[in-house]
Amino acid sequence: MVNFPEESRPSLKQFMPLFQENLSHPISLVRQGAAAAISQALRAYGEEVLGETIQIINEGLLRVQNQCSENCQLEIANLEHVC
Repeated sequence: MVNFPEESRPSLKQFMPLFQENLSHPISLVRQGAAAAISQALRAYGEEVLGETIQIINEGLLRVQNQCSENCQLEIANLEHVC
């Protein structure tokens, strides 16, 4: 996005919800990638995405306490497999 902001602009409305969804992914690397992508969108589009970015951050912070780590997800999967 940062290198080609005008070419990426038409897809921005599709990308932001995907980035937001990936912020709650059980794998931390996916969450990190989503955070980096949102940061790049903010750099590329500034004020245009600032309000949405703040909303995404606030919603994400509310969900952090309920987020399960990869280890927790693996343990749940193993238990489901056994049962």
